[in-house]
Amino acid sequence: MKVAAIIGCILLVSSMMGCNQVNSAPMSIEDNFTNPRVAALVRAAVNGNISEVKNYIAEGVSVNSPGSHGVTPLMFVLMSRNKQGARALLELGADPNQPFDDGYTAVWFWSGADDPEILELLLTHGGNPNVWAEDKNALMFAVRQSRWENFDLLLKHGADINGASYVHSTAAIYAAHMDAFDKVVMMLERGYNYRLIDLARSLSLTPVAPDTENYRWREKALRMLEARGVPFPLPPPAAIIPEPMDPKFRAELEALEKSGSLQPGSRGQKLLDQERERDKQQGR
Repeated sequence: MKVAAIIGCILLVSSMMGCNQVNSAPMSIEDNFTNPRVAALVRAAVNGNISEVKNYIAEGVSVNSPGSHGVTPLMFVLMSRNKQGARALLELGADPNQPFDDGYTAVWFWSGADDPEILELLLTHGGNPNVWAEDKNALMFAVRQSRWENFDLLLKHGADINGASYVHSTAAIYAAHMDAFDKVVMMLERGYNYRLIDLARSLSLTPVAPDTENYRWREKALRMLEARGVPFPLPPPAAIIPEPMDPKFRAELEALEKSGSLQPGSRGQKLLDQERERDKQQGR
């Protein structure tokens, strides 16, 4: 089981496939950090022994040494919920944007988790609010998990409310699909303006009982869209055509694929497969 899925089960109390395997997964300090000095650093941080943490780092132990399963010391300490230890690691040079297990970062995971204080700790120490994993950015992940405090924190620290995936999914589209129409209104009020006709279609997909609060929020969102130029009734949807991939980025992915370094099922492989499908559709 991939370590990212294990972390998802632990932090999100998720129904992800395979969560019943968490108890047998190798998530102990010793299993993850085979270097005894790094393991000792992580243990000190987990226990909140800050003076010991400082001593290990002063002696040359790297605060960003990845474990054998890719989990960083910072991420492991965060999973223990020891904020004091995590703060110490960050102040002593831990990188909140250090990726592991196919591009996941601490910021991305905690965008969907249940402790806004930890997310704010990461963001105030340089965490990237626009990080992506699993074809969704941190803002989209916060919406998907209904973590609205996290959503506000991400925007406060510079998240792009109009950030869109390869197939034009956005935080507002996610909220519309979840019938969180009050949040859609809030996003429109805060500057959302990406492909508004797509948002209007998403708002119209699910029947909503009249004379309910949610119905009134949806109507308000639709009227806001109409005022911004979306035509009603809505025209038939055009086929979704993903944006073309940057040629340099595609060349890098193809080089990784040729060398065997691009893992099957990874986000990079999926993007490459989508680009090739696009080539076929356009007869290239």
